[in-house]
Amino acid sequence: LPAMKGLFPESMVKCLVQLQQLILFRCKKVEYIVAKKGGEDEKDSETIVFPKLTYLNLQDLDMLRSFCSNSDILFPKQVFLPNLETLYLGRISVVHIVDYQMQGGSFHKPRGLDVSYCEKVFNVVAPGQQKLFPNLQFLRVNGCCELEAVFNFEGLTARRDHAEVTLGQLKSLELFYLPKLMHVWRMVPKNLQGFQNLTWIEIRKCDSLRYLLSPTMAKLFGNLMLLQVYECKMIEEIIDTEEDLLKIKILDEIVTTKEEEQMIGDTILFPQLKEISITNLENLNCFCSGNCEFQFPSLNKLEISGCPNMKTFSSGPLSTGKLGEGNISIGGQEFWMGDLNTTIQNASELLKHDNYYEQDEDDDDDKQIEEAAEEDDDDERDKQIERDDE
Repeated sequence: LPAMKGLFPESMVKCLVQLQQLILFRCKKVEYIVAKKGGEDEKDSETIVFPKLTYLNLQDLDMLRSFCSNSDILFPKQVFLPNLETLYLGRISVVHIVDYQMQGGSFHKPRGLDVSYCEKVFNVVAPGQQKLFPNLQFLRVNGCCELEAVFNFEGLTARRDHAEVTLGQLKSLELFYLPKLMHVWRMVPKNLQGFQNLTWIEIRKCDSLRYLLSPTMAKLFGNLMLLQVYECKMIEEIIDTEEDLLKIKILDEIVTTKEEEQMIGDTILFPQLKEISITNLENLNCFCSGNCEFQFPSLNKLEISGCPNMKTFSSGPLSTGKLGEGNISIGGQEFWMGDLNTTIQNASELLKHDNYYEQDEDDDDDKQIEEAAEEDDDDERDKQIERDDE
C-alpha cells in the first residue's frame, strides 16, 4: 500500500468494534492509522475506541507519526484500547509512544511490549507513565539508537508516607543493542514498590550503560531467577551504590534519614536467583564495590568470562549458598577456591586471557545493529514475548 497516508477515516471506527488484531507492515507512506474528521488542527475531537483489539503490530512504517492524524504522539489521550494485550513496534519514527495524559483504563491491559529499531524513541516508560502498564509482563527493547532510559521516574516524589507502586506484573526484561542507554531505572524513588515478579533480566550490547541497578532497585527483586549481562563496554559494576548516595545528597524530592542512608550498606537478598552470566564486560571491576552484604541462597550457576578488569565479586560480606565446585565457570574453566571472592581474586589471569574476550574494531559500527535487525525473525519475537503466556 505505497500511497496510503491513513488506514481508514474516523467515521469507519464504529464499524470496527469487533476488530481483534491489526497488523500494518511496510506501508512506507502511512502517517496515521485513523484520519480524524477535524484534521490536524482539531485537538479535542471524540475518543477513538477499539473495544476488542487485543493485538497490534506496527512494523516498517517510516512516516508513521501517530495512531490518529491530529497528534505527534503514537498513542495520544484520545485513543482508547481497553483490551490491548500485545503491542509490537518496529522501525517506526515516533519519539513518544504514550501520552502522559492517557487515562489508566485506556491502555491498562498490555502484557507484552516489544519496541525494536525505533531510532527516535528516547524513553520507553517516561516519567508519570509507569501506572499505565499495570499488567505488563514482558518487555523487549532492541536497537533503539536514541534510547537513554527505559524506566524514567524523574520528578516523582517518594515521601515516607507515599509509596509509588509500579509494574508489579513484569516478568521478563530484555534490552539489546541500545548504544545510548545510560539508565535502565532512572531516578528511582526510595519508597518505590513494584517489579516484585521480575524473574528474567537479559542485557546485551548497551555500550553507554555504566551500571545496571542501584541497591534500592535490587531489594525489590525477590523473584529474580536469571541475570545475564553481555558485551556492555562501559559497565563498571552491576550494582552501584553511588546512585543511591547521589539521590540522598542532592534530590529534595526524596526525604531521607540517617537510618535510610545506612540502608545502602544493608543486606541485599536474592532468594530465587539461580543463574548469573556475565560475559565480555571489559570495564567491569566487580559486581558491587559498596559495603552491602549479598545473599544468594539459590545460586547454582555462575559464568564469568571476558572481564579482564574484574578483581573481586563484592566488597561486603557474601553468601553464595549452593555455589561451589562444578557450577562456577571463570574464563571458560571450572574454578573454585572455597568462596567466590577468593576464587575471582585468584582467577584474574583466566579473566584476562580467556577465549571469550574478543574486541573487534568495528564493534561500534551501526552496521552491527542493522545486521542484528536482519537476523531478527518475527516468529522468534512472538515466542519470546509470549513464551510464558499459558
